[in-house]
Amino acid sequence: MRINKESTKDFIFILFSLLFIYIVNELISTLILAPVCLLSIYLLKKEKFNALLLLSLLIICVPNTLVFYLNSIALSVYYFFIILFNRNYKFYQSEILLISVISIGLISFLFTQIVDPNYLSFFLSFITFTSGFVYFFLFRNVKVDLNKFVHYIIIICLIQVLIAYFSYVLPTGFSNIIFRRDATPDQVKGTFYSANSFGFLCLVSACMTYFKILNAKVGSIYLALFILFMAFSFLADVKSILIGLVGGLTLLTLIRVYIKSNTLRRVFLIVIVFTFSLASMSFLERALKPIVPVLMTYVDGENNHKYLYMKRTFEGQGRNWLQYLIGTGPGTCGSRAANSRAYDSMYKKEGSMTLSFLPAKTSPFAEKILVDLYQYDYAVNSRWRSALLGNPFNSFTAIFIEFGLVGFLFFMIFHFKALILALKLELFSPNYKALTTATFLTISSLMVMGWMDQSYEQPFPMFILMTLSGITISKFYEAKRANGSSSIL
Repeated sequence: MRINKESTKDFIFILFSLLFIYIVNELISTLILAPVCLLSIYLLKKEKFNALLLLSLLIICVPNTLVFYLNSIALSVYYFFIILFNRNYKFYQSEILLISVISIGLISFLFTQIVDPNYLSFFLSFITFTSGFVYFFLFRNVKVDLNKFVHYIIIICLIQVLIAYFSYVLPTGFSNIIFRRDATPDQVKGTFYSANSFGFLCLVSACMTYFKILNAKVGSIYLALFILFMAFSFLADVKSILIGLVGGLTLLTLIRVYIKSNTLRRVFLIVIVFTFSLASMSFLERALKPIVPVLMTYVDGENNHKYLYMKRTFEGQGRNWLQYLIGTGPGTCGSRAANSRAYDSMYKKEGSMTLSFLPAKTSPFAEKILVDLYQYDYAVNSRWRSALLGNPFNSFTAIFIEFGLVGFLFFMIFHFKALILALKLELFSPNYKALTTATFLTISSLMVMGWMDQSYEQPFPMFILMTLSGITISKFYEAKRANGSSSIL
């Protein structure tokens, strides 16, 4: 993103487009739903894939996440009919894994209706979790300009940083946000629905500017952007994502060194890693010793509600063996929509309104697992504990409860499949090193974040995960065909 005429035009166009969509959404949120859905389908039909990519990125930035969800559903329905009438369409293994997750969810939903009729649950889960899947199917089958993709991401992140700075950081003050003096990192979010999505955008953009620094002849602009994006990700307090990125980058570096080494060097590398791991464990034990009593409160003390939630999830409390295998049904217990409705039902009254237009609902599974964890005093005291370690929710336990052991395993295999194909793509074509790194780091960070928060139900993380995975797998099979390999890996 050098400062030239084209970049300036793109910046101005994206800025005004984003502000226009944001303002219209603030005035009449439902007004933009139909035009956005129709425009997305039109762009897909006309094969304007870069424009579709930009439109998708813009609507993700709207605080009303319903715009993104319903647009994804419109694209899913349209693309479903394209696949249905295309006899030459060939499903890849990764696509079959995602279809299997949706199918298991549908089966468990139908079975659950016998026990506890709740017809809205599948729809709620579909629009908040599986709606992001369509972008994997789209971008594994169409060709997008990777440079444009990176260009759009960096410009949108810069705009979001400026909006976050002038709307909240400047009037509040850096130190007040960092030390939480009458301020909170949750409000450092630009036009996004949540600070997590904003922070994830900053970290993804920082990774992309890092590769620009390595490849650009003039890297000062990218270096400034890298520092800026990292600073605002720190302000947004996305520690779990950062831990995932650092861990993923470390693992990826070790894998790359291992692949390029001969046998002797590989043995030497394994010895070094093993020795370093043992030394690190000893160091961590000494370093964490002063705060072990505090950490233990998240296991067997007053802050242990997340631990109990996870323990009951994997022990199968409140479910029979069939529900343990295929789940209690999407939207019944654990997902963001299910938890929101259950919380209102348990601690307000049955029939109270939540999610703006849907009645509160507690499934029998939620009552058995969550009733003693959803306490008013515990909720209001969240300021004095780690929300990531103590609050009773996260994406993976929700997936395990609602889609069962089988659906959970299919979804995890999809992640590992994408990671493996990303590494193989780099072997086939080193030119895609930046793409494979971005995919690897996105998956690793989301897998860490998924155990802490409900990251898989937030539009931006799901969009980036599915888009990068789809592009990576598309490029892998393209490179494999170019190298004359016919076996399906």
